[in-house]
Amino acid sequence: NINNETNEKTLDISIKEMIDSMNSLLEKLKTHKAIKADLYQQLVADPISVITSRSSATWKIGKYLNQLLQPFTDKILHSTTFADETDFIRKLNHYANTERRLRPTTLFCTIKITNFYTLDEHQNMLDVIGYFLHDNLATNKLESLTIQTIRNLLYLFLYNNIFYCLIRIEYFRYKDQIFFTWDKSSAIELETFIENIREKHWNVRFQKFISTNVQFLNASIENRQGQLYSQVHCDFNMSRYTLPYLLGHSKSAHSDWLRTALIRAVCYCTSVDDFQQERIVLELTYLINAYSLLFVETHVKHFFNYFHAQTMRYSRSQSTYDKFRQQWFKFVEQRYELSEQLEKFNKNGRLIQFNYIYDFDSRCRFNREFYRLWSHYFQKHPTLSEENSEVILSTKHFHSLNTLLAIDKPPYTTVQQ
Repeated sequence: NINNETNEKTLDISIKEMIDSMNSLLEKLKTHKAIKADLYQQLVADPISVITSRSSATWKIGKYLNQLLQPFTDKILHSTTFADETDFIRKLNHYANTERRLRPTTLFCTIKITNFYTLDEHQNMLDVIGYFLHDNLATNKLESLTIQTIRNLLYLFLYNNIFYCLIRIEYFRYKDQIFFTWDKSSAIELETFIENIREKHWNVRFQKFISTNVQFLNASIENRQGQLYSQVHCDFNMSRYTLPYLLGHSKSAHSDWLRTALIRAVCYCTSVDDFQQERIVLELTYLINAYSLLFVETHVKHFFNYFHAQTMRYSRSQSTYDKFRQQWFKFVEQRYELSEQLEKFNKNGRLIQFNYIYDFDSRCRFNREFYRLWSHYFQKHPTLSEENSEVILSTKHFHSLNTLLAIDKPPYTTVQQ
């Protein structure tokens, strides 16, 4: 069936042919016993009239591949991949202060891949994942699938995915950035080492910086004769006392941002003076942007009270700050453990999220009462008990500036004279 106006196949016909082709290839994999019959039934694409990213023809295959590959890649790459800024500083602190591996001659090197988002060609992605599995699997199989079968399923997903989805395997990097230390020799030999990599991977364009003082993930990092020094990096091209533009309920979002910024200050600042300076800048930023002194005082006090470090707010003692920072690192480790637990619940379909309309009164009181009732009624339930599931409550604000202040434009009418 050809569209007479465009001389192209209609979208419905194209999608139907794509789905038939995918199912035919899955049928061949089942016939050759590359996949079992139950997995075939799980992955076979259904004819659908509406295509969305959630229910597209390839989402079953994508979901299965993610459940298959993600735990394996996370296990292999956990020690060399940074989840976020705090994870990077935590691992760098462990390297320098726990393992004592930072020497006076250690160099820092950062690499920024400038064409990262154009490197994810389908064939390149298939090859990279194939090489990764081959290098890290003891046998030719991951669970019940061979490496070639995984490549075949990836081929089906990538080449038939209407809404393009990036699949990346990261090695000692955060997104398109790489950080590593160099102890072997001089900076000249490090330059030669990197240039050899550039010649071998000529299609990858990147910028490098080598020094004992570098910037990485908004942090200034310095090797001071074998002692790690870091602080929040200040970009002088940007205004210092501005708040980020946030969607939704701005006061609630800026409350979260202030807490995050204080946590980042503890994370990045090895010196108590740098931390106190960053705290003062944050407080002034909120006051300049018309937030009340009560708002600032309440949030800053809550931050220190949470860590049972009320005296730390005005303290200039480096030893006290070091203890406070170690306590913070333990908090971060607990947070990552909780995130991993939530991820396990989510993968098993036992992470339950509820939203409710919030207008006024205490959210904490409502949440506490909700969890108490949930625990009371489901304490012996096989799947909904506290031990076997996790419930997350979040709020939706009924009012916004648009609904409170804006007036709908009246419909256009023609004035007759």
